[in-house]
Amino acid sequence: MMRDGKTECVVYISKAKEKIVIDDDVLSVIAIMDEIIENEQTEWRKKFFVGIRKGCNDIYNIHNCPMERTTYYAAKKAFIDKIYECCIYKGLVDYDDILNTILG
Repeated sequence: MMRDGKTECVVYISKAKEKIVIDDDVLSVIAIMDEIIENEQTEWRKKFFVGIRKGCNDIYNIHNCPMERTTYYAAKKAFIDKIYECCIYKGLVDYDDILNTILG
């Protein structure tokens, strides 16, 4: 899904334009997402995770996945949490980042 040789990309977060440098850490996170998607057993959840991976917005994903809105956000949070746990396991997250994570 990434073009070879691409070193940065532009994303929009709440209508704000952000430039992201594609370095080894970003590629590691993308690889983690791909592993999680490959290991997912349920086809509709796999499709849902691919939608998140591609950057589809929440409204698009909600309309294309067979779940209620609250279930969607719970599943999205679980997917993000799993990515974060894998990043911790692979040493991509500093201890200070973990301590500074806002709870609740």
